[in-house]
Amino acid sequence: MFGRTVVIKDAWTYAVEDSKNDTRDEVNFLQLINEKLSNNADDIVYPELLHGGRASFKCTSTGHIIEDTTASVLGNLFESRDIDGNYPTSFRARKRLVMGPVGEPLKMTKSFDELVAVCADAMRCHNAILQHCGILHRDISDNNILVVRMEGRVRGLLIDFDNAITLTEQSKTRPERTGTFPYMSINNLLNSTGPDAVPRTALDDWEV
Repeated sequence: MFGRTVVIKDAWTYAVEDSKNDTRDEVNFLQLINEKLSNNADDIVYPELLHGGRASFKCTSTGHIIEDTTASVLGNLFESRDIDGNYPTSFRARKRLVMGPVGEPLKMTKSFDELVAVCADAMRCHNAILQHCGILHRDISDNNILVVRMEGRVRGLLIDFDNAITLTEQSKTRPERTGTFPYMSINNLLNSTGPDAVPRTALDDWEV
């Protein structure tokens, strides 16, 4: 990794308290993507995970190593309920990921041809991840497609798998409305909750 430019993502993401059962962990998704696509013959640019996991801190009073989560930060306040009996604070875990390659925002494309090439690259990556890893991204937006200039070429990179889900898990859970609002599909906006809810598919991601 020495001499290589990387990006460090530091984020508080929705999670489950038991990290071993965190089926929507971006770190796990990226590890699977790296494993499945590293030897793929297709010319695809994908996010490379160099290191990642939940962040921890050392408690000064006890010396214990504690995961950095909303539960550990808020303590007893995390268990408090509002007047309706609901938990007002969702469980989030702080995660740090070291990744490459480093890209630029989509607005940094220099021509219409570059814009088309970058978006096409990103969606080819989306399709490969769905095919080879069984992972549906569910949050395609201009913020999650980067421009990567490498080896004299302009490439597109799909990032941010915080809202992703495996096809296996999706078949076992109720559909839900996820994603960046302006880029949600009509189906996601109208039919993702209630008795008529339908599962998300790759077409919902492509509709953006």
